Amino acid sequence: MWGRDNGTKIKVNFDRNCYWRAGEPSPEFYGLSFAEWQEPGRDRNSIVADPLFTDPQNFDFRFRNTRVARKIGFTPFDYSKTGVYGDHEWINLAKLDPALIEEFNKAVEKNSWIVE
Repeated sequence: MWGRDNGTKIKVNFDRNCYWRAGEPSPEFYGLSFAEWQEPGRDRNSIVADPLFTDPQNFDFRFRNTRVARKIGFTPFDYSKTGVYGDHEWINLAKLDPALIEEFNKAVEKNSWIVE
């Protein structure tokens, strides 16, 4: 796979993913069907399926049914209990540099065509 910005070759492993676009046909993978994408060994244990989220339009990503999640080996967890815990010094180490956040937001905006 090649990086878009500077042509740098990077190695990325994709596996155990659930791909889905509500109300759309199967997603494309750089112009390939999912089967074509998998041919060279990518995403061997991944699927294209509705993940059965409770109410994704309102950001409720709990599962109505865990059948699909189990197919990719995902174990549901209470995301409201995630985060960094401990003393203030430790928590402060986990804070993301605002410049990095800005750089990320610019990259998302630049690449918004991917999810449109």
